Amino acid sequence: MKKILKSLLGLILTFIIAFNPILSVWSSNNSEQIVSHGGETSNEKDGITVSKIISPSSLENYFDITLTVKTKEKAVEPDLAVVIVLDISNTMTEALGSSTRLAEAKKASYEFIDKFAKQSNDNIERKLGFVAFNSDSYSIFDLQDCNANNKKSLKSTIEKEISKNIVTKIEPHNKRFTNIESGLKRANDMLSKSSASKKFILFLSDGFPTTYIKDGSQYQGYDTYDGNRFKDIVLNKSCYYGNSYSDEAAIRARKMATTIKNSGIEIYSVGVGIGGQTIKKYIDQTNGKNYAVVDRTSEIYEIGSATSDEAYKNWLKNSIGSGHYYDVDNQTAMLDAFNSIFQQIMILSEATWVTEDPMNNSKTSKTIGFIGIYGENNVLSNSVTKTSNYPNTATFDTSNDTIKWDLKNSIPTYENNKYTYTLKYRVRLKNELTDFIVGNAYETNGKTSLNYVVKENNKSREGEIDFKIPKVEGYLGTLEFTKKSSYKDQIVSGADFELVHADDCPCKKEIKHMNANFKLTSTSNSNGKVTFNNIPSGHTYKLKEVKTDDYHTLNETIYDVNISYGKTIHNIENSTVINNINTKDLVIVKEVKNITTNKSFDFEINATYKEEKINGTYQVIRTTNGRDTNEEITFVDGVATFKLKHNESITIKDLPIKINFNIKELNIDGFNVKYQVNDGNIRKFNDKELENNTLEDNMKIKFINSSGYVMPGTGSSGMLILAIIGTLLLLIPILYISVNILKKD
Repeated sequence: MKKILKSLLGLILTFIIAFNPILSVWSSNNSEQIVSHGGETSNEKDGITVSKIISPSSLENYFDITLTVKTKEKAVEPDLAVVIVLDISNTMTEALGSSTRLAEAKKASYEFIDKFAKQSNDNIERKLGFVAFNSDSYSIFDLQDCNANNKKSLKSTIEKEISKNIVTKIEPHNKRFTNIESGLKRANDMLSKSSASKKFILFLSDGFPTTYIKDGSQYQGYDTYDGNRFKDIVLNKSCYYGNSYSDEAAIRARKMATTIKNSGIEIYSVGVGIGGQTIKKYIDQTNGKNYAVVDRTSEIYEIGSATSDEAYKNWLKNSIGSGHYYDVDNQTAMLDAFNSIFQQIMILSEATWVTEDPMNNSKTSKTIGFIGIYGENNVLSNSVTKTSNYPNTATFDTSNDTIKWDLKNSIPTYENNKYTYTLKYRVRLKNELTDFIVGNAYETNGKTSLNYVVKENNKSREGEIDFKIPKVEGYLGTLEFTKKSSYKDQIVSGADFELVHADDCPCKKEIKHMNANFKLTSTSNSNGKVTFNNIPSGHTYKLKEVKTDDYHTLNETIYDVNISYGKTIHNIENSTVINNINTKDLVIVKEVKNITTNKSFDFEINATYKEEKINGTYQVIRTTNGRDTNEEITFVDGVATFKLKHNESITIKDLPIKINFNIKELNIDGFNVKYQVNDGNIRKFNDKELENNTLEDNMKIKFINSSGYVMPGTGSSGMLILAIIGTLLLLIPILYISVNILKKD
């Protein structure tokens, strides 16, 4: 009994599939498209394991990808340490708008402190240090917590300590110069004591470096009035009154900055009133004088150029800064610079514990399309945010086709001493693209990485780990059928077809899918073959004929076509599309004038279609005295005959359009025959007049017979005989009269 039921069920399923092509295409998953499922990557030292696994769906070309991160430490905001390094050389007291350079720099620093303090909490370390420098450098305050509780005291300390150390006198003073090396070194020494994973220096200066750290000293600079150390070798003049630029000081500053940057510390440079500062300007100041203000050993300069006012800005950006530079020439620009640096620092810190997952391995080929991230209630969207019911914060960036998953703002599960984060999203293989290649294993993603921070021995260490990348492949189908005529199964060439993405395609239930207007076109060739190649599989289509030749009517049947992985299913019977020939009716009318007769007149019609003689039987409507009867007419080798009486007509139905035909009335002795085509002129009939007619449209031909002898044509021998007889008949009376007159005489 079980076997019988099983067999019966199999038959039912076979029947359903046979008569429901869509079900046969979409009933199974698309696992055969998956070339590589991805996998797991681990860093045992850091206790980090990541995985990316692709899974099939019930819809071809659509896949679900799951990202998993397991870590021994919970993902949190990284600790930050920032040191502000501020130039307090004498020129910082110069005006900047309605204030001074120094006053505006302090104001901007205070705003920075306020914003930085807001980022602090019990779980996140926010350390701030402050360094000032002129000829020497000073620790305004060492690296310490910056939070709501102490921000006020930090600002107060800056105000007090800078006032204590700045030199405001205009007259020469050996502390009023610019020791960039010392300021950077003190900041680096502060940061080296910090365990923070992210470290930054905000550096501000308003002029060229003029001195550097004295040998054997920590932070103290050389006295620039030392003419033996600071001199212009090119001019052979000493700097007795200090200098405005020292090439050695610039070299020392660059080397210190390089050391700092190589340790992973990011430096942001701000230049105040730098515009127009050139070395040449200061060289020219000493023309004709016995002293120099430029310390140099040659005309090759550390900053690059003696004449360019952009050279020093570029040096501050790249030789001192980490490619970051802000030019300040007014009060607003000062605040903007500090605000921008704060934002950049936050962005860099927020990038930690963030997975970046780009959709395509190549930026030129967009083969993988992002559908959406699974959010609350499995709703797909471009952005998800952590809620009480949903654990993740992630966003899809459309500008670079990249998912950014922020683990810091996501909720993990905790089991077996591991925190586990999981994110799931959906992608589509876009096999409709012109550069798609069948058999190619497409990586679903580009390089996918997680940047993280772990602590070891109370020190933070940054790390990066890559996810394995799944691979998928797709398919392009082929549809082929034959175009034939209903007339003798003749081949029909030149017929145009469209294969259009169907409105009921299952993919259209997805929030993103193949273009709804996608279509392919093809034309029947000389053999009647219609071929569609490279049809994207995983979709349903509608096939329709959009143009045929003049001999046929358009086939308006809409055919269903389903292309799935390795299969083409359609409802085109016998893989042949039939076109009915375009037909017209031929009406032949008989009219007899001047005589009453019931005679039947014989006609012969010769017809060819596409240069072949017509054979076959056609329906005829005979109309006699207004009454219709049905009959048939049969063509044999292109010839058919029929009879007509006065006031009688026949309508030959459904003759192929563009047939070529001749009509003859056979028994016309004793009648004058004329004819009329449609409503045209009545013309005299002869054997040639109705040859080579083409049936372009419904056509009516009327044959008009009149009683009486039909005179031979002009110029014939019969006409000559008649002329002679007529002449003789005219001459007989004349001869008779002439003879009688002669007899009387």
